[in-house]
Amino acid sequence: MPVRTRHDGFDTGLADDLDQVRTLWDGALAGAPAAAMPDSLPAARRTPHDAARTVPETAKGLLRQTLSSTHDLIEESSTSPTAVAAHASAGVTAWMAFRYLEALHHADPKLAARIVAETAEQLDDGAIGEFAHDAATAAGHDPNAWHEEFETKRAKQQTTPDEKPAATTSEGERAPATASPALAANG
Repeated sequence: MPVRTRHDGFDTGLADDLDQVRTLWDGALAGAPAAAMPDSLPAARRTPHDAARTVPETAKGLLRQTLSSTHDLIEESSTSPTAVAAHASAGVTAWMAFRYLEALHHADPKLAARIVAETAEQLDDGAIGEFAHDAATAAGHDPNAWHEEFETKRAKQQTTPDEKPAATTSEGERAPATASPALAANG
């Protein structure tokens, strides 16, 4: 509802301002029919893009993602190295998150529930890149250097497409050249 400011004629205290506003709107509000409220309201339904808000629901989603990514990893192993890397990364990350959540839930169920709820809010907010950047900076890392390293690596790969990129660890070091048994059998 519109509210006038002090310079528009309300020059008394806040309580008087609110009384004046109520008086101005009384006639409009008094004539409105009362809203009918049902006895019980249905629980709010989550949309498919909302993040899980409970520990069991989150654990189920992480396990499902791990299994889906593992299946897709094997299916895509002969077609696209990029798809294989994406499925492998998604599966490994989901499995790690499940194991960490499981351990946290056993150690402190209330803390696990709080972290899941807070994480769901962050995921629903959509600014996880910003949250991750801030967390990396707070932990003493340089996320801008990570980005520059990624861009340099990508530019190098684009100039030499015949060479397969070497696998790296999460710290940017070259990983040993070993293939998983599932990939070796399929490819």
